[in-house]
Amino acid sequence: MKNGVMYVSNLKEKEISEVRELIKFYNVEKGLYFKFDPGFLTNLDEKANHVLFYDKDMLLGYMSVDCYNGNEVEAAPIVDQEDIFLEMHQCLLQHAMEKGKKKLLYIVDQNFHFLENSLRNMKIEVSFSENRMKLNPLKFKQIESDELEICDATVKDKKSVFELDRDAFDFYSQIEDEHLIEQVDISDTKIATIHNETIGKVKVFESDGNAGIYGFVIYPHLRGKGYGKAFLSKIISNLMENGAHQIYLEVETENRIAVHLYQSIGFEIQSTFDYYALNL
Repeated sequence: MKNGVMYVSNLKEKEISEVRELIKFYNVEKGLYFKFDPGFLTNLDEKANHVLFYDKDMLLGYMSVDCYNGNEVEAAPIVDQEDIFLEMHQCLLQHAMEKGKKKLLYIVDQNFHFLENSLRNMKIEVSFSENRMKLNPLKFKQIESDELEICDATVKDKKSVFELDRDAFDFYSQIEDEHLIEQVDISDTKIATIHNETIGKVKVFESDGNAGIYGFVIYPHLRGKGYGKAFLSKIISNLMENGAHQIYLEVETENRIAVHLYQSIGFEIQSTFDYYALNL
């Protein structure tokens, strides 16, 4: 019989089913959403971890634990009881510190008032916010471009991905360190080119008919020419042709230019996530 808090690297099939039911309950009954990449629950990568809380074999709380971003840990909690949340928090905190992480980010739907109040009572404040946007297929506007080509990123594209992430997201230092470039993760990354010139990139995760679009960037000197819209349109068209029935992305609320771009192509704001930052 399962009781109390558990920290695990890989979920078993029964646990995956239980977490999905918990997510569905909060989505349907409470109108709350959580930040998960498609396939996160079934991911066997050691950087995709999980915190679960059971009471007599009943799952009462869950947290995704995303350790992909260097010194940071991102966690999306699903729990609405204070004592359970505190136990899960202490468990996560211990593991984050053991892994040498410097920052813990809790990602919380703005409408999840229990977690909002709990985190503020713990003196953990909001660092920034993101809109989760979901594609409305009826509003999707396909854009044709004969010049644009899209392919999977290869090793030769690592420098371009490095440059794009550095300029857009401040992932790296401004110095082009060959060691950092070599470490760039190009899995699930698509590269867009026009006349053999790289113009941008994006990461696309797909699982069970769901697709998430992340890290969408166009080189600064090529923005405002319609390339980004055409690139995104082609990515969405390919996803829909492959059977994706839910397509979403996240964008910082302050990035009004990007929000407008996504809305113009058919995305609608589904929810807003606050990122609560705790320095370790």
